[in-house]
Amino acid sequence: MQQYATKIGKILSRQKSPDRYTLVSIFKPRQEEEREHGVLYFVLEILSPDPAMSRVAKMIESTVIDEYYQKIGNGFDGLERALKAVNEELANLAEEGEIGWIGKINGVIAALEGNMLHITQTGTVEAYLIRSDAITHVTENL
Repeated sequence: MQQYATKIGKILSRQKSPDRYTLVSIFKPRQEEEREHGVLYFVLEILSPDPAMSRVAKMIESTVIDEYYQKIGNGFDGLERALKAVNEELANLAEEGEIGWIGKINGVIAALEGNMLHITQTGTVEAYLIRSDAITHVTENL
């Protein structure tokens, strides 16, 4: 089995930006069956000073984690299912009047399942894959 060195991050200044909320995380499951389904990576930014945006970002993260590992199988299908659930949760927030996040989410969510990398992107954030001496812009034209 090939080993991959994975790194996740976002270029940020040393000072906190009061005009946004940023979440950067890696979810490595503990259960063996879930570990075979892969690892999830999150870089989320919501361009709003509203303190409620941390709740929105954490809801996105937890919904993806819950839905992705709910049915163990194909990682691509799991990520698609998780994104559908996130969109439903965001629609519910909007119906409740919490709309400060609309048009302000920049994010990349990736699932590394074996040697397959599944990536989704929204907003202006970008993701790159670095292998040996080559850098590939993997979110270009997504």
